[in-house]
Parts: sequence; C-alpha cells; structure tokens
Amino acid sequence: MNRTLLVAGCICYSAFSLFAQPQSDLAYHYPIHFSSYEKGEGPVIVIDGAHNNYHTYEGGFRPFALLLEEDGYRVQSGKEKFSNDYLKQCNILVIANPLSEDDTHGWIKPNPPAFSSDEVAALKSWVSEGGSLLLIADHMPFPGAASNIAEAFGFHFSNGFAMADQQQFPPSNFDRSSGTLHENAITEGSSADERIDHIASFTGSAFQSPEGAMPILSFGKDHRSLEPDTAWRFHPDTPAVPLEGWQQGAALNFGKGRIVVYGEAAMLTAQIAQSRQGPFKIGFNHPQADQNAQLVLNTIHWLDHAISLQAGKKTKSLLSVEQISLPSEFLEEWRELYVHLPASYDTTSRDYPLLVVLDADYRFSVTFGIIDYMSYWQGLPEMILLGIPNIDREGRRQNLLPTAYGGEADQFLLFLREEVLPYIEEHYRVSSQRVLIGHSHAGVFTAYTLLTQPDLFQGYIAADPSLEGLIPLEKEQLAKSYPGKKLYISSSDVGSGLAPEIVRSHLDGIRGFQEYLEQMSPRGLAWKFSHIADDHGNAYMQSASEGLRFVFK
Repeated sequence: MNRTLLVAGCICYSAFSLFAQPQSDLAYHYPIHFSSYEKGEGPVIVIDGAHNNYHTYEGGFRPFALLLEEDGYRVQSGKEKFSNDYLKQCNILVIANPLSEDDTHGWIKPNPPAFSSDEVAALKSWVSEGGSLLLIADHMPFPGAASNIAEAFGFHFSNGFAMADQQQFPPSNFDRSSGTLHENAITEGSSADERIDHIASFTGSAFQSPEGAMPILSFGKDHRSLEPDTAWRFHPDTPAVPLEGWQQGAALNFGKGRIVVYGEAAMLTAQIAQSRQGPFKIGFNHPQADQNAQLVLNTIHWLDHAISLQAGKKTKSLLSVEQISLPSEFLEEWRELYVHLPASYDTTSRDYPLLVVLDADYRFSVTFGIIDYMSYWQGLPEMILLGIPNIDREGRRQNLLPTAYGGEADQFLLFLREEVLPYIEEHYRVSSQRVLIGHSHAGVFTAYTLLTQPDLFQGYIAADPSLEGLIPLEKEQLAKSYPGKKLYISSSDVGSGLAPEIVRSHLDGIRGFQEYLEQMSPRGLAWKFSHIADDHGNAYMQSASEGLRFVFK
C-alpha cells in the first residue's frame, strides 16, 4: 500500500470539503414509474432527529425523504428519544449519523455512543417484534456514536475513514463484476427495472457483519480504513486497517424484524457542495451514482417486506387461490369468489391494489400469469386478485349485460358494490386503488360500471366489448366528469364464424364509443384505445397487458 499517497489523498479531500459545506439538492428528481403506494398512504418512516444527527428529515436527508414520499411512504421527522411507546408509531426507523451530546464539536476520540442503554434495549426489542431499522454511520466519529446500537445486532464498525489506496477523491465504486456488489434481495429488487449493477459511495466507514447477514457492498483489497485521533487530521503514521472482506452495506433478518446497515450516508441522498473549483455533486445526483436512488428504494422495500426475496433467492409466486362462498341478497343465490394474495402479503402490513377479474372461471389463471410476469419484468405493483366466476352461460349474460341487452347488470352491480367489495375490504388489506377488468360481455359490464358507478373503481379495462347497446347511455354520461379515472378499451379483428352483420355491429359499437370519447373529452378521464390484430378470444391477453400498464403507470 502507498500509505503516503493514501494519507495525502485524505488530506486533499479534507481541505476540499472545508470549502464545500454540502446543501441538499432539492432540484434532483429520480423517476419512479410505479409507486409502491398512493401518495401519503404507505407505511410510516421516521428519520431520527433526536440524537444530534448530522443528517435529518429537514436537512441533509431531505432528498432521501422526498424520494420515499414520491414512492407513497409517509416520512416524518423523529423528535424523541427511543422508547417502547414511541417506536410503536413507526414502521421503519432511519438513523443517519447520530452524535453524542458530548461530541458535537471537535470530533476527537474516543467518540461516545449517542444512545442510552434503555434506548438500545427498546430498539432491539422493537426490531425483534417486527420493526424495521435502517442504521447509517458515516466516517469517524459517527461509527463511535452508533456503536452500541450496531453491536446490539452483531455489527462491528471500524471508526475511521474508508478510502482506496490510490484514491484522491471519492467516489468509491462497487459493482457486480468485481464482486464488491453482491447479488441478493436488495440488489435484485422485485423486477428487472429495479436490478442494481453498480453503486458509488463517498468515503464513509466499514464494518463487519454477524453470521447470517446478507452482504450488499463489500470492500476489496484496495481499501483501507484510516483511523486518526481527530477527524480529518491525517499524518504518515495514522493507523490503517485493511478492509478486504469488510462491508459498507449489509442486511439482517432479526427475529420478526429486519435491519439494514450502511457505512456511508451521502450515497443515500443528494447534495451539492461549493468549492474553489466550483459546485460539485455528492450522492445519488452524482453522474457515477445513477443507481444509488434505486438502492434507497430497494432497501426500503426490503425493510417494508415488499420484496419477496430471501438471501437472493426469488420466492416463486405460484397461483394459490382462496375460494369463498358468499350469499347474495341481490342475486338471491350463493356466489363463489376467488382470491389470490401476493407473495409478500404474509410478511408485510401494507395495503395492496385490488384487481377484480370478471369471467374468472376461465380468465383468472391467465390474468394471474400476466400480472406475475409484468410485476417482475415491467415493475407492475403486487396486487390482490379477486375473481368472480360465472355460474353458467345464461347466468353470465344475465349478470353482465345491461337492460338494453336483455340482462340484469344493475343487480350484479349491487352485488359487487354492496356485498363483494365490503367483504373483501373487511377481510383483506386492500388499498383505495381498485381496477375492474372484463372481456366481451364482461367488457360491456366494465364500461357500464364506469358510466353508471364511476367511483366504484379507479381503473377500467374493457377488452373488445360489444358496446352498441350503450350508445344512448354514452351520450348522456360522457358529458360528466370522471376525476382521477382511467379507461383502457380495445377492439379486435373479431374472427371468422360470425354473421357479417354481427361483426359490423360489434365494431361499430366500439368505434362509436371511441368517437364519443374524442368529441366530449370527459373531464378528468384518462383513456386509451387500442386495436388488437387478433381474433376476439385471443385479444384478451394483449388487452390485459396493455390495460394494466396504462392504469398503473
């Protein structure tokens, strides 16, 4: 190791930093295509601010908080010391760079812990019972301040500055090709879009993990931890600890709860510092840190039990169905329901979107397959599937078609609104985001529901429906407002075997509906029309895929 160069690099970086007190980069925006929750409806994340923290909700971790708020989480500032009652108020606790009251200036060793023994005991018990903790301790003196919490969970910090041998300025880079970024639950994410291949960090510290921990970021042979007596005061004799095999990121299942530890804070937020050379970026706004924001999201999703992975092994989301028999006063019969819960349902407390699948006797499994595939490759959120199968062919026509077609769709709507949805909401954790999908006759019912009961769902997917019987209703209802609603509607080539007049009437009905949408432009309604170049039956698969992508984007 070239100790002189390493120490000189640290001195250089220290001097650079003195002219560059970072400020939060509130202009930086990382795009989230599919948020985990509707805005303000997710679990509570508390960012500790009661322990002289260098990074807080209002300060350096504001971009961190904004990112998670955009993902639907409720992020709050922590103002109290830890106690059993206080910790019950949050789902995920974030501690970033705490400091002891005796160590807020000077940063001279020893650096005492920032937490009392009672706080450590309360925190350990809370995690063991199901709480989730994100502990972040940057370079000296923060590892010393966080030491008693880290040790309580089996993590041991080196209270120094993690730097590469030949490094004069950050960042340090971790990637899959070098083996310093590990394949696991957090770096894989829940879809291909969430996969992480490289991460940049900005100095920080290193730690050793307990048995059973899942490494995220590990140092190679080229890194040392410089450990001066006073922060940022280096000399040729400053002790240097080899860091090969040490971590800067790791995760651990602890009892019923989870903990993630990082040895660097700046990489998890976005800041701008000023220097004599001009402004420079620190964090996930840095050009080399383009996947760091996704690391934040994946970390929180894992702590939220929203990533259905364990130690890098994907949990197969096999189709398992709960069958429910529900008596209906409106239909005067018992009806069967199918319910499929997402893979992460039993390991999290969050609410899930609800997709109601009509014609479930032959469309439920194919819809599940589409969602399972899209949730992995295209970032579609996990959701609860509710299927309503038909009793027989004639019952299908009677339930799904309105009076204009000779059916009794209004009674089926009452069954859905007054009996089915209340039952599901009482027995399952469903969010306010509800989507209805139907094909052919069920597509007619989907469009009819939008026109007559628009508040029942937020999204409507009508695949190749025969809409000619709804024309009078369309003229009346499409003049109204549909705030926050989305409609996807498709047509097909219909196929052979049908009389020409039936095919013509079917296509004219869809075109007429599309024309009314274009002419009236209903206020608040986002809609999309698509023609599927396939026959009537096969049009469902592509319609479901396109429709789900549209209503959940």
